[in-house]
Amino acid sequence: MLIPLFHYHANIRKALQYAMKTKLIVANPAALVERPKKNNYVASFYNAEELNQLLAVIRGEKIELAIILASFYGLRRSEVVGLKWSAIDLINRTITIKHTVTSGTLNGKFIEIAKDRTKNKASRRTLPLVDTFYELLIRIKEQQETDRLSYGNNYCTDYLEYIYVDALGQRIKPGYITQHFPILLERHGFRHIRYHDLRHSCASLLLASGVGMKEVQK
Repeated sequence: MLIPLFHYHANIRKALQYAMKTKLIVANPAALVERPKKNNYVASFYNAEELNQLLAVIRGEKIELAIILASFYGLRRSEVVGLKWSAIDLINRTITIKHTVTSGTLNGKFIEIAKDRTKNKASRRTLPLVDTFYELLIRIKEQQETDRLSYGNNYCTDYLEYIYVDALGQRIKPGYITQHFPILLERHGFRHIRYHDLRHSCASLLLASGVGMKEVQK
C-alpha cells in the first residue's frame, strides 16, 4: 500500500521538531519545506458480481464479519468493532448501530476509545437482519461459547458484550480490519479496493437490487 507523501512530511517534521525541543538541533529544516498536496481520493468499489464472488470465499475467515457488515450494511470500521450482542434482536431480526470503538494515541501510548454514539445522528440506525448475517451470528455465538469452555481461565471476559472477538475473547482491534483486508484480496486474486470502499459497494448492491437512491442514502 502506497503511503501519501504528506504523511512522510508530517512524520519527518514531527521527529525534527522533537529533536529541536530536546536541543539536538537548533532549527527544524522541515519547517521550510512546502507540505505536499493531499490528492483527492476517487473511491472504487465492487459491483454486485464482484461482491458476491468475495462473499463466496470469506466463510470461516477471521475478517468475515467485518466484510459482511460493510457489504450489506455499509458499516464503518468503528461500528463493526463496536457492535454488541445487545444491538441484535434475533426475534425481530434487527440490528441497531449505536456503539463505536476507535483507536488512537494518548501521550505516546496506543489506546482504544469505546463510546455509545456514532459518527453523527444519521449513523444511529436500526436495520433488518439479512439471512447471511443472521446465520453468521448464530455461528459466532456458538463458537464463542465453545472457545470460552475450551480456554477456561485463559479466556478474556472483559469483552463478553462484544460480538467481534478472537478465540481468546479479546476484542478485535480496528487496525486489524484495514491491515488484513488487502491481504485477503491479494490472496484470492481480487481487484484492490479499500475496506472503506465496501460502503460504496453496499450502495451499488442495493441499487442493483432495485432499492431507491433516497433509501440507499438513509
